[in-house]
Amino acid sequence: MRTRRRPSPGRVAGLTLVFAASVAAVGVTAVPAALAAPAAAVSVPAPAGAEDVCPESVRITSGAVDAAVGHRGVVISLENCGDQPYAVNGYPELAVLDDQRAPMNVAVEHGSGYYAIDPGPSPVTLAPGERAYAMVMWSNIVTEWEVPPPGSYLVAAPVPGGPATTLPMRIDNGTTGKVTVTAWSLDMP
Repeated sequence: MRTRRRPSPGRVAGLTLVFAASVAAVGVTAVPAALAAPAAAVSVPAPAGAEDVCPESVRITSGAVDAAVGHRGVVISLENCGDQPYAVNGYPELAVLDDQRAPMNVAVEHGSGYYAIDPGPSPVTLAPGERAYAMVMWSNIVTEWEVPPPGSYLVAAPVPGGPATTLPMRIDNGTTGKVTVTAWSLDMP
């Protein structure tokens, strides 16, 4: 019968130090991505100073994508950068693009979802410097063998035909083929 010896405390400390040095050498500082929950957003830093630049009319920006139990949601904001009031009534116009910036076959529905209750369309007038908000939501539900690739960009315009902004964003909507958006509101969804 073989007995196993316990390693000495010095040997354990030495192995721990070697492991820690190996981890530090390759730059691992957290749980490897393959073992962590899948990321819902692709974080792309804005060019230096881009956040401070506001065009003469309006700009649309987004927060981080929130992910929970297969659902995704992101707040988009519309800021009036001009010197005159800017009016919207209803829903932002959205489109999803692939990694080559080609349009994807993704339906856009208006209404409530997992992350927000739709306030419904109503006139919203933004004073210079004021913001309105909408919530974009989708579900990463898979009901078929073939899953389309995720979207890489969300194109958002304040109104149909208005000035559009392309936002880098991973839209992994599984096989649902849709995103849902709430109406613009002065209140954060």
